[in-house]
Amino acid sequence: ADGIAEGARAGGMPIEKIMRLSSDAAGITSAVGLLGDMATSGDTILVKASRSVALERLISGLAARWSEEAK
Repeated sequence: ADGIAEGARAGGMPIEKIMRLSSDAAGITSAVGLLGDMATSGDTILVKASRSVALERLISGLAARWSEEAK
């Protein structure tokens, strides 16, 4: 993650747009909150990581959040 963040910064991405979160439960909860607040209707979110990170937890969290908001 550090290398990707450094590459984004070197490529000109503003530092305030770069987030590094842990893959533990607290990091996933933070990511769900951040992405849930940032994304708007029609946005596409690419989730990519090694299988060991188990990012399906992020997908499940976002789906649950947006499902509740749609009610």
